[in-house]
Amino acid sequence: MPAYFHANKCLFYALGNTTKNSQPLFNTPLSWSLESKRANHDAWAIIGPQSTRLIKALFKQSDKSVPATALSHPLADSAKCYPWETYSIANFSTRLLSSADGFVDYTARYGSLRGDETQTVLSYLMNRVPRNGSNTESDTDDKVLAFVAEIAHKLDLKKLLDRPLIGLSNGQSRRLKIAHALLLRRSLLVLEEPYTGLDPPSRARLSQLLETLHRSMSPNVLLLLKPSDSLPDYITHVLQINDDGVIQSGPKDEVLSVLHSDTETTPDGAGLGCVQNAKVLIDLKDVNISYRKTPVLNNIHWQVRAGERWHLQGYNGSGKTTLLSLVTGDHPQSYTKDITLFDKPRARIATTQLSTLIGTTSPEISSSFPRSTTLTAFDVVATGYMGVYCFRPTRDEGEKTRVYQILRELAPAVDPSASFTTLSQSEKSCLFLARALVNRSPLLILDEPFQGMTAQDVYRSRMYLQTQLGSEQAVVFVTHYETEVPWKIDQGRYIRLRDGFVEKIH
Repeated sequence: MPAYFHANKCLFYALGNTTKNSQPLFNTPLSWSLESKRANHDAWAIIGPQSTRLIKALFKQSDKSVPATALSHPLADSAKCYPWETYSIANFSTRLLSSADGFVDYTARYGSLRGDETQTVLSYLMNRVPRNGSNTESDTDDKVLAFVAEIAHKLDLKKLLDRPLIGLSNGQSRRLKIAHALLLRRSLLVLEEPYTGLDPPSRARLSQLLETLHRSMSPNVLLLLKPSDSLPDYITHVLQINDDGVIQSGPKDEVLSVLHSDTETTPDGAGLGCVQNAKVLIDLKDVNISYRKTPVLNNIHWQVRAGERWHLQGYNGSGKTTLLSLVTGDHPQSYTKDITLFDKPRARIATTQLSTLIGTTSPEISSSFPRSTTLTAFDVVATGYMGVYCFRPTRDEGEKTRVYQILRELAPAVDPSASFTTLSQSEKSCLFLARALVNRSPLLILDEPFQGMTAQDVYRSRMYLQTQLGSEQAVVFVTHYETEVPWKIDQGRYIRLRDGFVEKIH
């Protein structure tokens, strides 16, 4: 079969820009072909912050190729289709539930599980299988159901088929996105940062599945990864896009040998606070949460004091998000449990007040934030003072100065007046972290705060968390990667959940 594309010394320019007056998107002319039928088992990964833009330029011509003859699409030409119809992509920045651009209330997930009216994982997948219309409806439904069950089994989703979409964890939602892409049955599957948000067993299971798919060419698989991601063993070739736009490509051992190491050493005491005689900010006693008679949290006892630095860890679906929702007040059952927050029973402290006392960022907040908005970068950060999702004017010069200061620290390349919708995913992630930090709240809940960031932005953000937090601020940091934690693991506090139980705490 012909190649998906041939690029021969191809440069890319943003549409509307002239080659005389503007710089190319990448400083290295691209010479690369991706074969649709391979005589060997070559498997490619693209690494770098501009990998998604490169894919769009190659398949959708979203950027201008120069010269025009330097980019061709033999497979699409032979199939008499558009190049973008030859591949499917699992893009984890899009929403499962809605195409709406407004705010999506992610806290509804905790109430939705009591009813049967919500769309389930099974119905979501069934509605997204392309049907050729050649069979009777019953036969088609039987085949579709069998196909969905096969994909669900491969991605460990069978036990979730009856669960409402809004009740899925971040990691479970990512697996569902991959299942959706597989259901399209395109000959090329592109996965954008597929391992982010997945626990180690899920990452290993996914790598095994992708290797099987790729070797059988049903479909071919192309990965778009962060520099900090570990390459699956089956990957043989790498195309690296550096922050300066230089492209390197070839066998992975050759390319990786010249790339900078992303590992960092954490100095002793970095990122730690002062906990001597500190007051208790969070106090949960014998907390149990169940959905539809299924236990989610069991006998949770947890105290967090001012100045403590906690690493919260656990596999996908272990109860981390539910636990944090009790602290932030998003969970309706928080009113009925033995929970004390900031010296008050949860039932006696307003959720709006909690929003000023707790600075938080999470994949759910990132996904729920309005997509169609007039908010600027400055405005988004300023919403952190009250934890709202709409314009909130700064009250005085002190607040305004603080917003500008934290933007310079975490997103120096972002114009404060720039429209939020025009920013890259990494820039948006930096703004969400700044939003959580701007108010200097006594408690910070940072759930996967580096998700979607470039390596440079992760380094800058991690350094800020090590050096700029108040000594009495308490931090709960959630990640599957210990190297992301801003302090040494053995010098901070640690809690690990497993199947709703506290497996380990120190």
